[in-house]
Parts: sequence; structure tokens; C-alpha cells
Amino acid sequence: MRADRLLRLTHILADGRRRTAAALAARLEVSERTILRDVEALQDVGVPITASPGPEGGISLPQGWGRLITGLSAGEVRALAALATSKTLGELGEPLDSALGKVLAALPTAQRQQAEQARQRLLVDPEPWWLGSAPEDATLDAVREALWSDRQLRLTYEDAQGPPH
Repeated sequence: MRADRLLRLTHILADGRRRTAAALAARLEVSERTILRDVEALQDVGVPITASPGPEGGISLPQGWGRLITGLSAGEVRALAALATSKTLGELGEPLDSALGKVLAALPTAQRQQAEQARQRLLVDPEPWWLGSAPEDATLDAVREALWSDRQLRLTYEDAQGPPH
């Protein structure tokens, strides 16, 4: 499958070393011409792959390109996921979703799963829905802790008339 081969090609070249089209073709079990078409396809979508002719030439990516993002804390991953659920940005919402999708795709698998779990659990509603005072910080802290700890909450609330529902 071509998409799989393109991904494999970028992974092979991710160390920044130059490789000949012949070496890449042998490794991926395709023709040199196919490798050159794949290089062109990757360049067309913005991958900074270079192909240089001659004895010192070869095909390469800048060293470190496409590496995973590591070192994010659980809180930072959740913050990215929360940002991704925000609908308050109007025309910036779609570019934000696209950019965050790329960032989240570059996370290690475990953190990507954490972010996806957080995205499924969060809804950022920009509209105020209460007329009284905002919930107390302790209440929100308890909800947040339960959310991240996979615990269920039992809630009672009062509407403007008072009795719990």
C-alpha cells in the first residue's frame, strides 16, 4: 500500500542520513523510479525531503524531522486536549483542530491515548448557563479529580426555584 510505504520511507530517513534511491528501493522492495515518485509526492505535501544527485548525493530528511514529542506532563496533555474541545475560537477553530491533530499525532502512544480520553470527557461550553454565582473551586476540584481518576460522580443541583433535581 502506498500510504504505508510513504510512512515507512519517512521513518527510514528520520535519522537525517542520506541514502541512495537504490538502497531505499531495495529496502522497501520497489523500483528506484517508485522511490523517486514517492519522494516527489512527499515534497508535494510539505515534507522537507531532499534528493541530491551525484556521488555525494542521496535522499534525506533533516535530522530530527518527524520525531515524537516527548516530555509532556499528564497535565500538559490534558490542556492540549481541552484546547482542542474549545468552540469559542470562531474562524480559528478549524486551523486549531488541524494543528492540534498534528501535535497529538506526534505524541507517544500512551500520551495520545490520554489526550483522546480527555477529549472524550471534556466539553467546553462558552455560554454561561447559570445566573447565580459560579461553582466553588472545591466543587470543581472534586469534579476534576473524579474525571481524571475514572470515578463516577453523583450530583444533585438546584435550579432557579431551589429544590434539588
